[in-house]
Amino acid sequence: MENMTVEELRAYLEALQSAVYVPGQGFRVQMPDGKIQVLSADEVKQATADANSRIDDLTTSTFEAAAAAAGRAFERLGEPAAAPPSRGAQIEAGRQQVAKAKQKLVDDVLKARAKALETAQQVAGIADTPAPEKTQADVVRWEEKVKVAEAKLAKAGLMVTPQGEVRQSGEVASRPPGAVTGASKGVSGAGTGEQVGPRTTGLTADQRERLAPPRPPEEPVTSTSPAAPTVDRAAQATYVSSQLANRGLPDTPGNRQMLRAEFQRTKGGEAWREALQQFFPSYASTFTMADATNVFGADLINLMVKVSDPKSGYDLNTTQGQERIKAELRGTTYWQTTVEAARKFDQSTTGDQNLLIQQTKNRIASTYGDVNMDEATLIDVSRIVARNGLTGMSEQQAIYNAVFRQKDKQSGIRSALQSEQANAVRQLGKAYGYQVSDSQIQSILTGTPDVATGQTLTEDSLRQRLRAYVKGAMPHLSDQIDAGLTLEDVGASYKRLAGQLLEKDESQIDMFSGPYLRAFGDPKNGQLSLSDWVTTVKSDPTFGWQYTKQANDQATNIGLSLARAFGKVQ
Repeated sequence: MENMTVEELRAYLEALQSAVYVPGQGFRVQMPDGKIQVLSADEVKQATADANSRIDDLTTSTFEAAAAAAGRAFERLGEPAAAPPSRGAQIEAGRQQVAKAKQKLVDDVLKARAKALETAQQVAGIADTPAPEKTQADVVRWEEKVKVAEAKLAKAGLMVTPQGEVRQSGEVASRPPGAVTGASKGVSGAGTGEQVGPRTTGLTADQRERLAPPRPPEEPVTSTSPAAPTVDRAAQATYVSSQLANRGLPDTPGNRQMLRAEFQRTKGGEAWREALQQFFPSYASTFTMADATNVFGADLINLMVKVSDPKSGYDLNTTQGQERIKAELRGTTYWQTTVEAARKFDQSTTGDQNLLIQQTKNRIASTYGDVNMDEATLIDVSRIVARNGLTGMSEQQAIYNAVFRQKDKQSGIRSALQSEQANAVRQLGKAYGYQVSDSQIQSILTGTPDVATGQTLTEDSLRQRLRAYVKGAMPHLSDQIDAGLTLEDVGASYKRLAGQLLEKDESQIDMFSGPYLRAFGDPKNGQLSLSDWVTTVKSDPTFGWQYTKQANDQATNIGLSLARAFGKVQ
């Protein structure tokens, strides 16, 4: 790692952050060279921390060096110049270094935020890559890294808004109604004044989907005077950069100005949408470049820009040409980090998506009918479940997370804690003589940490905990518990006999309280035999056997027998 460049370190860090967790194995990491490594959670944490630390060191030193170089170049402007073009080139080089250093600081902030969000989702149980060992302490650690990265960026006079826009420190965002977010001031390009739009945050499309639904189309701004044509600055910047590379043009202010003008007078600002429309028909029509980048990532949108360029050699009109594009699509970050169900959903038409969402909505309403979800919550969670192909426990956790987060939170909590799934958890506790708390039920239903302990529970982990609890309290029952019996199973025969002796329905008998606990015995003498249990119930007045009809009949019979023995009756 010590010999890696910043670019190599970033590729290594992205590989770690994209690791797939395999239960029983660890994190499968596809390294930049294509090899697969399996690492433990601690190894991933340590490697990530080391990579971030190394990147911090390199980018900080790079920025300081670039700033110094730019400073020296500006100072030389006042010297007698033998070759003005040479001084201009030095200034331009200094500016480029400063711009690159600033962009690296921006990237560090975005990646730290993405990792903090990913860790928080893992702790909450809603991430694509489960990490049950993560706790709130891991979230706090990454939030501290975010603060450090933001502080370094602030020293360079910049900040990144929560929406991903790069601004000068202290600059206040001000947009007229309907203005497109993401096309405002970014990090200046290398001495050209070119504004670069917000960078991808590194989140998977699924994570972005869970955080916010697709943004609705912007409302047009009406005016009494003719409006000036708007320019998608982010799309323009991408077009300029791609054309410089595709045509092999020198990166000069003149060429950039020429390409910006070309973008405005041609279909350069729209052609990428037509390309995207062929592969993702439900997303392309209203997307700005920033919208599309937030959903699909910069590398996929850059591919669409190249595909839409007639000079690039891509052909959308033949099967062979489309297969070439699909092959490159499969290599994008979006494709590699998005589950197959979500990719299929994204490639469907709006009509097909709405049909699947409606079918999912009907199924959820039928299956979870006892859960009180408002209409907006039901639609949102139906989209999440439908898009990601969630089933079983994943579906349940998504639904109950939505229920607990909905606007009328108290109503949601009440309905969730009274649901069939919640009662099943209570019955599990009852089988071991344990009363499960509401916070434990919420943790199991949602896959989020129990507020009382900070630990995330599942039904299986609760069962293991209860088994350990019984074996600790009643070690003489360990063999039966290990054989799969619950405490309720062990006490079933005693309960049935007690019901018969006391002339009670078994539902009226609680084997886990009062004198009934004596049936389970103690470590020294073991559990009671059934004959000993009958004797105990009849002889201990606490049980109340003496008040039963059976006891009275027996006493009468004994009295009659004694009377006959003394000749009192015939």
